Amino acid sequence: MEATLFRSHITHLKLSPRSEILAGYPDTSVAAALSLPRLRGLCFHHVAFSHMSVSAVVQTNLPAFVTVVELSLYKTTHLDQEHIQGLVCALPNLSRLSLHAVTLSRHPSGVARHSKKNPPDVPEQDNGPRLTFLRASPCYARDGTTVLVEWLPHTATRDTLRTLELPAGSRNSHAVVNGFGTSVESLKIERLESITKSWDISFIGRYVVLRTLDVGWDLHGPQRWYQLYKMLSYMRSPNLSEVVLRFDATQDPDSVIDLDGLLASPVDSYLSRAFPS
Repeated sequence: MEATLFRSHITHLKLSPRSEILAGYPDTSVAAALSLPRLRGLCFHHVAFSHMSVSAVVQTNLPAFVTVVELSLYKTTHLDQEHIQGLVCALPNLSRLSLHAVTLSRHPSGVARHSKKNPPDVPEQDNGPRLTFLRASPCYARDGTTVLVEWLPHTATRDTLRTLELPAGSRNSHAVVNGFGTSVESLKIERLESITKSWDISFIGRYVVLRTLDVGWDLHGPQRWYQLYKMLSYMRSPNLSEVVLRFDATQDPDSVIDLDGLLASPVDSYLSRAFPS
């Protein structure tokens, strides 16, 4: 009885190779773990789907879990592109997705593992996940994270995504930001350098309904301010109401804020000119 009451209060479940239900993974145990009545979030942590029979069990049961809206894949390995897409599509009400170091055992035919060329053409789809939140950390290789974020803009997510976040560890961030824009209201880039490596930040012009821009960076001196100015100059959203800047002001004299004045130097003065009240 106590176990039943406890289970009814579980809202998030983290599964890893050391999880008891994955150690033996009989079908009944996996199904019971994934059918918690108030379950809202699933996290697969260091799970090698390509080598575990639990893969088929999980994917068979996922469509029944209509309460789950959050999925996190952290250092997971999948057989191929079709498997990871199927996993994301299996949850009928999924709206929040977080990806970190997702890898594929088999890469799409004709696509090199470390190719930096343009991604292959993907047909538009009206089905698929309808995400409102995406947090993704791709690398320069065409890993599972990159393959998935290049596919998502061709699904219904292209019209439903509201919040997009790029962690500080992102390396190939253009693969994320270039695919979205017209529906995103909140954009968080934890490390601006992951975007500006190629000095091309014109993508921000497509974010026409953006309300909040949250940016952090490690650069020092005028270079970092120039990149921020450049990004703001490309913005076309009339709804922008909040700009959050995250940096170490103690390490850069150019960013010292005059507490007795109305403006910080130099970013506030630029913002007041570019976006007058």
